[in-house]
Amino acid sequence: MTSIQTRVIESNISPIDIEQINKIIFEVPDEPNPELDASHWGWTIDPIGFREELNQLYNQYKKPLFVVENGIGLQEGKTTEETINDYPRIEYHKKYIRNMMDAINLDGVDMLGYLIWSPIDILSSHKEMKKRYGFIYISPMKNKKMKRIPKKSFFWYQKLIKENGATVYEK
Repeated sequence: MTSIQTRVIESNISPIDIEQINKIIFEVPDEPNPELDASHWGWTIDPIGFREELNQLYNQYKKPLFVVENGIGLQEGKTTEETINDYPRIEYHKKYIRNMMDAINLDGVDMLGYLIWSPIDILSSHKEMKKRYGFIYISPMKNKKMKRIPKKSFFWYQKLIKENGATVYEK
């Protein structure tokens, strides 16, 4: 299991031994990478880095890979619409899946599958329901019920599956 998130660090330490390398990796604060977008909560969005990591893992272990969690938490406000337009989530998955498919088709990486972080909005460990992950919006509880509303990303992902990934190359 590995967690993929690219980072930039700044350090005035010249690594000469493993202790100094560990200090750079684990003790120097992360710096935002000015070349990459980030989520509202500062998580780097790096689909090209994702492809590179898939290649590195596959080339190192020569075993099929399976992405078991990938997604983006977005701050989605209240809506009066029946369908929530979560275009940034669609673009996020489109870029990541396109890079995964390029790793498979162009680079020869053997992939078993790709799972999204969560199909429905779930409670974030520290942002409650302000941070939403899923393709299905879960409304606040009203009369002991929580309404489920498919977002635009739900229908996009449904089409992606039906077309075996072809929609990631559409503009």
